[in-house]
This record gives sequence, C-alpha cells and structure tokens, in this order.
Amino acid sequence: MSNRTWVGGINNNANDASNWSPDGRPIPGDMLDMQAGTMNVRGNNLAGDTVVIGNAQVGATSTLNLSHHANVSLEIAQLSRDQVTVNVQGSDTLNVRTDFPSTGLLTVNLADHASLAGAFNMTFGNVVINGGTARAS
Repeated sequence: MSNRTWVGGINNNANDASNWSPDGRPIPGDMLDMQAGTMNVRGNNLAGDTVVIGNAQVGATSTLNLSHHANVSLEIAQLSRDQVTVNVQGSDTLNVRTDFPSTGLLTVNLADHASLAGAFNMTFGNVVINGGTARAS
C-alpha cells in the first residue's frame, strides 16, 4: 500500500504511472490524493481505492472524466472549498463522501444516455446533477 498524489499532465489517465507521485499505478488499498487538475478514469482503474479531493487552504478545481463502466469512490476533504466536476460518459459508478465541515461543490454532468449508480453521503457541501436521463427503480 502506498500514498500517491495526482500530478497529472502527461495524459491525465488515472492508470498511467507517470501521472502519480511517487511514480506508479495505483493498486487497491493505496491512499490517493488529488489537489487539483483533470483525471480520466476508465473501467476499474481505481476500483478499491478512494480518491481524496481537496485542500482546506485552496479553493481549487478538480475534474474527473468517467467512462467504460468506471467505478470511483471520492472523499471531499474536511474544510474543503473545492469545486469538483465529474463528467459521466456511459454507465458508471460514483460514491461520494464529505466530512464536516466541507463547503465543496460537486457537479455531476451526465452525457446523453449516460447512467450513474452510487451513493452520495454528503454531510455538508452541495451537489448538482445535470443532463442524462433519470429513471427511478
């Protein structure tokens, strides 16, 4: 198990070792930290990991692009004021948790015909869901 920090910039692929510090692809159980930037998550690249987003001292912007049945767990850090955008392209899974107090803003954008499963356990903060087709089951 390792602590890894997202540096991105190479190709923003979450499965590319050079986008993380220390260099290496995440494996289940790693502690993943993202302060800002854009991350592309395909399939099970990050299954078994939680990505902690945010910094109490910065109102940063982070974007996650999910595709190919991505399965992602996010934690918006305590005291975070960050803006987090998640773009959903297909049938993906997103689990989100926030800690008290957090005033982060989570925006989820669903592409046409996209579907999203998951749980939003947000004690504080805001969530906005745009687009897609919602069906109650």
